[in-house]
Amino acid sequence: MPEKKRIASLCHLRITVTLGVILLHVCSTLLENQSLLPAGLTDAEAAFHRGVIRLLTWCVPCFLMISGSLLLRADKRVTLRDSAFKYARRVLLALLVFGFPFAVMMDVYDAHGFSPAMIPDALMKVVSNRSMAHLWYLYVILGIYLLLPAIKPLTERCSPARLGYVLLVLFLFNFVLPTVSALTGVEIAFSLPVTSCYLFYFILGHWLTRCAPGWMRKPPALLAGIAVCAGVIVLSGATGFADPDVLSGYDSPVTALLSACVFSLFLSVGGEAAVPVWRLDRLCFGVFLIHPVLIHLLYRVLGILPAGALYPLKTLAVTGLIAAASYALSWALTRIPPLRKYVL
Repeated sequence: MPEKKRIASLCHLRITVTLGVILLHVCSTLLENQSLLPAGLTDAEAAFHRGVIRLLTWCVPCFLMISGSLLLRADKRVTLRDSAFKYARRVLLALLVFGFPFAVMMDVYDAHGFSPAMIPDALMKVVSNRSMAHLWYLYVILGIYLLLPAIKPLTERCSPARLGYVLLVLFLFNFVLPTVSALTGVEIAFSLPVTSCYLFYFILGHWLTRCAPGWMRKPPALLAGIAVCAGVIVLSGATGFADPDVLSGYDSPVTALLSACVFSLFLSVGGEAAVPVWRLDRLCFGVFLIHPVLIHLLYRVLGILPAGALYPLKTLAVTGLIAAASYALSWALTRIPPLRKYVL
């Protein structure tokens, strides 16, 4: 039986993750541009923003798990043509349509003017992932989309137990061993030909949706897992018993468990998404692409920064403002037929 198109759990999760990414970038952009503040950030402000970033690294893995859940389902047919000329082409066009102007804007801002030499320089920045920092995700998902014709037969023909074994091997080599090496300083030579943690998340989304045992879907257990993972990250930053940036990295077992718990918790939302939720969901990719530009404009042009008195509340206020403006702009961009059809 075909699965529902407007899956409420994944729609709600994608909107939540999008808002989380905006909050993450509101904090990271300020940390990376402290020169915008006359006296810089205080230690407390810097610690707050770093803490928020570390606690939100589950957002990108959840993006990948959503894609895996949708694209690896049994009733979803993906041909070689779909892989190259539908999914991968969309990502490439997004990199050109958004990454190229972003790179030009950065050059113009840095040089306080425009010159024709900025055109090839901007193109090279897109090729080498030196445009807006958040676009790194597109390079990752592009490779996964191109591998879809090979990944789908694996997930369709493997039993849940065998697929679980594949995930376990990927988890051991791409999460556990690198984290142990980073925390202990011991070089570990064991490796797999597939060394990226992102393929694991993509397949994990499918496995959690369709193969996970019932006990992995109980909200109390999932909430406990989220609390434990968040507690480990917070305590590592507060006490220094381990490097919090290692424990909160995308290839950390803590982040993997936290992401899996958040994803599974949202799976408990059943039914079909309401139309307003679905419409917001359809705008999320555009919001992801454009929100960092709005953050820079807010910080650099308007001078509105989430720092100073009541900085936690200011951070939430700035996040809400950026989110509202990003969704409005994303909606406006979808009114342009070529963008709606080929990119957004």
